[in-house]
Amino acid sequence: VTDDGYNFAYDSDVVVHEFGHAIVRELAGSLPARADHLGLDWTPGALNEGVADIFAMLMHPDGLLAESMARSSRWDVAIRDLHPDRVCPDDLASQVHRSGRIWGSLGWNLIEDPAVGPEITAELVVSALSTWDDRIDWPTAAQSLIDSSQQLLADGWLNQETHDAVVAHVEATGTLDCARIVDLEHTPQSELTLLNIGLYADYERIPAGIQFKHALPEDMDELHVRVTDFTGPEKGTGLAVYVRIDAPIEHEPTRIDGLGLAHAIPSVYDAAFELDETDEVLVLTSENVPGLRPGHTVHWSVASINRSRFPMDAVYLSLSIEAEAVKQAY
Repeated sequence: VTDDGYNFAYDSDVVVHEFGHAIVRELAGSLPARADHLGLDWTPGALNEGVADIFAMLMHPDGLLAESMARSSRWDVAIRDLHPDRVCPDDLASQVHRSGRIWGSLGWNLIEDPAVGPEITAELVVSALSTWDDRIDWPTAAQSLIDSSQQLLADGWLNQETHDAVVAHVEATGTLDCARIVDLEHTPQSELTLLNIGLYADYERIPAGIQFKHALPEDMDELHVRVTDFTGPEKGTGLAVYVRIDAPIEHEPTRIDGLGLAHAIPSVYDAAFELDETDEVLVLTSENVPGLRPGHTVHWSVASINRSRFPMDAVYLSLSIEAEAVKQAY
């Protein structure tokens, strides 16, 4: 039930979506979050949410999920609008429902394409899903759809035109080579969700599930990373920014003792910063980041920092990130 009193269970899209999770668990397992060298990896959960959304759209063929919940003040039209095309990694948001829209919008594009349609989409999704396990990532999931389509083509269940349409839709999402690193030289802004669970010491900081990069042209010598609309200050949290030149920040995968939750600790980086304002510009130069100079690429990752929350007082935080290469004024 929402804070303003609307019950999710009265919307049939939500009901089918939740049954969809049961099908995912039966065919592919629980698909939990995990940790790797890039930080936390929410990909399995995002794919889980995307598949559940596709099941809902197959039963009620439109790209809006749970329109009745628009009566709540939390949403304008529906819980999720899957009509817009979304791509990986630009639309990754480090949160399962928001990142899952990439897979959900792919599903809607297949459903509404006359060359594919809902019946074939259902066969493709279930066939692909049966090959997944807890190690699933975006490229493997994308390839599983293409492989399923190829098998259906070989079995005479669909024709070459339909197979070609499936491949084109999958390729358009960017998931076949999605590496969870957003290039902010080509993506104007990234909308990000972070988690903090109120712990301390090694678990004070919870990393995002994606990283960022931006090349520094030969005629530029600063990178300005702009953080806006950060909700952390009002929720007892700050923001850590880790920077490395010419390579992603390396993380050490681990688990939170006693809870069994995946965790990752930044282990290889060139500089680190802390931000505590709603809107702030981090100016990166050769003076505060060793090795930063024109012609190289700046990589960075972010993590929430617990400032004043109590243990297990979990909270989601949102922020926007953009970056600009600048010529220092002398």
